[in-house]
Amino acid sequence: MIEDMLLAQLPGARVETLPLVDLELRFCTMCGDCAETLSCPYDSAFNHVFEQMKQADAIFVVCPHYALIPAKLVLILEKLEEMAYIKYVQRDLKHYPLRSKPVGLVAHGGLCGEEVDQYYIEGLLEPLAKAFQSCGFKPVSPDGQNKGVVFGVKGYLPVEGSVFPAMDHDWAEIATRLQPLVAQTVAILWPEE
Repeated sequence: MIEDMLLAQLPGARVETLPLVDLELRFCTMCGDCAETLSCPYDSAFNHVFEQMKQADAIFVVCPHYALIPAKLVLILEKLEEMAYIKYVQRDLKHYPLRSKPVGLVAHGGLCGEEVDQYYIEGLLEPLAKAFQSCGFKPVSPDGQNKGVVFGVKGYLPVEGSVFPAMDHDWAEIATRLQPLVAQTVAILWPEE
């Protein structure tokens, strides 16, 4: 959906999706061996993600709520934080390649009801925004208040033979929430578009 919205505003744009679930990431040991190269000599999967982030004009992170921030995203944030910190103590933040890069955050989960938005804002969106800010990113605010978008589900559909139901989403409402985030990200990058 985000890709479609971006391509509608920027017809020649290139959008890549990188599902973290497919990656075999390694924990950061805070060894500092990334100091000179800003790459992890022990984690080629992370280096791939980092290269994609460096090349991107902006990043969108769509994060489900399982228990706080999912583990693979935490692994990436740990390494990004280590690299940003190294540049900070070296007084060389201007050469940190993700500094001030716009990040559009989308936090969602499987709860429904009126109180869900505030739950996801406090429990997932705000911690994500703080984590990305500490890594040098600039979270995009679609409404001048929140640093991203949240949504839950409108209901559940039973799945025979599974303890987990299928999630029933209100796609029109989700699109309504995502559009300002995408539009604001484009406006930050290309004010004249």
